[in-house]
Amino acid sequence: MRTYVGIILTVVVLLIASPVDAGKRKKNPKCDSLTLRNCDCTSDCTTKDGTHLTAAPPKGYDKKTVCRCRCNFGCVRTSGAAERQCDVRPMRWKGGRGVTCSCNSCSAPPSPPLNYADSNCTDGSNFVRGTICVFECPAGYETTAPEEDRRQFCENGRWRWSVTTGCTPIPVNGGWSDWVDGECSETCGGGIQTRTRTCDNPAPAHGGADCDGDASQDVACNDDPCPTEGMPTMLPTGAA
Repeated sequence: MRTYVGIILTVVVLLIASPVDAGKRKKNPKCDSLTLRNCDCTSDCTTKDGTHLTAAPPKGYDKKTVCRCRCNFGCVRTSGAAERQCDVRPMRWKGGRGVTCSCNSCSAPPSPPLNYADSNCTDGSNFVRGTICVFECPAGYETTAPEEDRRQFCENGRWRWSVTTGCTPIPVNGGWSDWVDGECSETCGGGIQTRTRTCDNPAPAHGGADCDGDASQDVACNDDPCPTEGMPTMLPTGAA
């Protein structure tokens, strides 16, 4: 008899409590964060009133919140709709069954774009999706492009880049060689010697400045007096 009474009391309690609990559940139902493989569905959502969400709310998403699912960096969407909407009756995300993201690796280093030299990804044969390679200019060249504009990244087995500015030669200013002396115009008594130099150490290039100064100079040479003709250089033996 006590068993039957206990069962009846339990049923009565459930009947009384259930509408209250059900009411609480239906008052403000939420959608849990949408989790898809290789995909981010939480950083680009918009609520019914137009509020933009960049992270999942701690208590879930309100009804009619729209989230746009994006494949992770280096992956591409191959199937499925990117946009989902929170529908709480029943509680689920409407708009499709899922998003498929393809995330293949790149099997070889990237080729230098424009006139850049090799990047920091020259070694290896398997570069996972999202790998970023930065290119540098070869010796004697420079670029105004910041690092973010000198990169390629692996996206589903292919290298992607948006480099529009290449490397330009660095201007080289000219420098003089050493002087090269020519022959003196006289063997004695003073002459003129022309010495020359060339602007090739280095030669000016790519808009660099020419050498400053003269390419030739005249200088005095062989200043010693010449011997006088007919005058003996020594007195005869026995001369007084």
